[in-house]
Amino acid sequence: DDPLPAQLAGLARIPMADRIHPMLLNAETSGEAETRVEFRLPVADRGAWEIYTETELAGGELKLNALIPAVTDLRGSIRFSRAGVRARELQGRFLDQPLLIDVDRAPAGMTGYGYRLNLNGSATAEALEELLACCALDRFDGEFAWDGSVLVPAMEAGPARPVRVRLETDLVGLGSTLPYPMNKSADEPGPTRLELRWGSEEPPRLAGRLGLGPGLALEFADDGGGWRIRRGRLHFGDSLPRLPEGPGLVVDGRVNRLRPARWAEVLADEANSLDLPWALDLTAGEVYTMGNTLRDQSIRVRPRSDGWLVELKGDFADGRLFWPRAGTGNGQLLADLNRLRLTLRDPEPQPPANPRHLPSGKVMLSDLVIGPMRLGDVRARYEKTAGGLAVNWFRTESAAFSSQGSAAWLVTDDKGAEQLGRLDMVLESSDVAAALEQLGYAPGISGDRGQVTLSVSWDGPPTRGFLARSNGTVGVEVEVGEVAALDPGGGRMLGVLSLARLPRRLALDFREVTEEGLPFDRLAGDFSLREGQAYTCNVGLQGAVAGLALFGRTGLQDRSYDQVAVVSPNLPDLLSLGGVIVGGTGLGATMLLLSQAFREPLQAISANYYRVGGSWDEPVVEQVLREDIDLGAYEDCARYLEEQLTDMPDVDWDALLSQAQEEVLPQQEVLPQQAGDSDSPDIAPGEPAADSGPGAP
Repeated sequence: DDPLPAQLAGLARIPMADRIHPMLLNAETSGEAETRVEFRLPVADRGAWEIYTETELAGGELKLNALIPAVTDLRGSIRFSRAGVRARELQGRFLDQPLLIDVDRAPAGMTGYGYRLNLNGSATAEALEELLACCALDRFDGEFAWDGSVLVPAMEAGPARPVRVRLETDLVGLGSTLPYPMNKSADEPGPTRLELRWGSEEPPRLAGRLGLGPGLALEFADDGGGWRIRRGRLHFGDSLPRLPEGPGLVVDGRVNRLRPARWAEVLADEANSLDLPWALDLTAGEVYTMGNTLRDQSIRVRPRSDGWLVELKGDFADGRLFWPRAGTGNGQLLADLNRLRLTLRDPEPQPPANPRHLPSGKVMLSDLVIGPMRLGDVRARYEKTAGGLAVNWFRTESAAFSSQGSAAWLVTDDKGAEQLGRLDMVLESSDVAAALEQLGYAPGISGDRGQVTLSVSWDGPPTRGFLARSNGTVGVEVEVGEVAALDPGGGRMLGVLSLARLPRRLALDFREVTEEGLPFDRLAGDFSLREGQAYTCNVGLQGAVAGLALFGRTGLQDRSYDQVAVVSPNLPDLLSLGGVIVGGTGLGATMLLLSQAFREPLQAISANYYRVGGSWDEPVVEQVLREDIDLGAYEDCARYLEEQLTDMPDVDWDALLSQAQEEVLPQQEVLPQQAGDSDSPDIAPGEPAADSGPGAP
């Protein structure tokens, strides 16, 4: 009836002490125990002597080595004889949870091993976090049961034979909020098999497969301050991993999908808890980033003291970037990518990032594709501000167009939930049809020169479709081009000037004007964007064949039309008065056609009116009479027309157009005046009327 350490010392002095494994004799113990010893010495056959011991534990503690936590509150009987050690249902606590232990001979076939301890216990996520203090275990919750065994080498096997600790569990009851593929609900099984080996000649090694996905291989070292991971590998794949050559942790293999932003948060939190170098080499079937999907993407990450070096390889992203570590002063994101193709949307859109948490940076992209838009070479520089990020300057360059401007991504609350975006840009092209094709539109308009100016802001982050929720202005101008005839089987349907899909914004039947496309000298207009609607009062097309003015509303969110088009086939000739263009080719023509709708129409101009309604996919275009147009719905355009005409010279349009008509149209023979026709004035052939001509007001 002695303390447990004294009892172990006593066992070391009995004749069979050489059969007790040093692991037990050298273990750290405490607590009380009672041992009964029975010694038998047959007189006739003293070689058949036997010693039986039975130790009754009453709350003892046993710690085999510094790597494995102690078993506490040990209770039960351990029997020892020349045949070996035997115990049934020893009870204790391990990681502050109940533990059952059976001790028996090692099964046949386990060469070199003498005993096996069968273990049955449970563990909590909280206890594992306290034990390891690393590896993002704070993102686990719950409790799970496990079964295990300890294979103890036979004495004759020598010290080189390692002790083997095996653990099996399905992890049911343990939940993980780590990103995929390490996430798991508590009721989801995750079959796990691990084996820890250690001996006197090699450092402890842990290997196996975690039920959360990867295979595992770790080697531990004791540098005097306790055991720590010296080197290891997590491998996602069918094969079990091998230890890397040098110190550090490697994560490699292939996963079905990956969200780098979520894992970056985990790595940032664990940067100081895992005190060893690490590297990542993964191939992902799908990578979700920036609201988009990159397929079959290779990602290689190497940490530095001030951030991470990232190398990307794949059809969707290829190049290198440096992501600075948070809290490292003025660290900048530096991106140098050969290509970045953001063409597939994220199937599960995530909450937007907080721009206040993002670093400033410089971006160089040789080939940027966003959705259907092929932007070509992109350069940008942006800085952190109190409200978020400010893009001081950006430029894009492609074969068909170039653009430059500035932008901002800001937040107005502490949590980053309320966000604002702004974009100011000028886009220029020397091949409008090619530019439209590169921007993802059907090449319905060609032109020798085109320009788009844009100044908008919107609520929310800078995602695709921001224009549909923007407020601001858009100006469009195209010179010397043609609106192509689309869908020739459907009556020469023409698409004119679409903000989101140019060829489908307006469809008109010009069979009475042209059988092919509609050539023009100038196509221009301005749009005001408000609450998902695009309003215009001055879209105009001026050419040798016809003139067109368009006013009204387009729904950018519901993709609808409410517009009126005024078309005149004889306007171009009438605008030229002896070489003098009234009001400028574009502005004068547009204002003149708008006045046909909002003022008393000029008789010298033949105009057709079209009402455009329906949806973008199924527009409804019908020719109407002027008096059928509800002009009250377009009061903004009426005011706009008055403002523009106020700024123009005071011109008698009827007189000027009458003169132009006389100059352009063939002279007709003047009929002689009939006798008694006193209502007919005396006008000599070719003499202009008193109220017309250059002297008219």
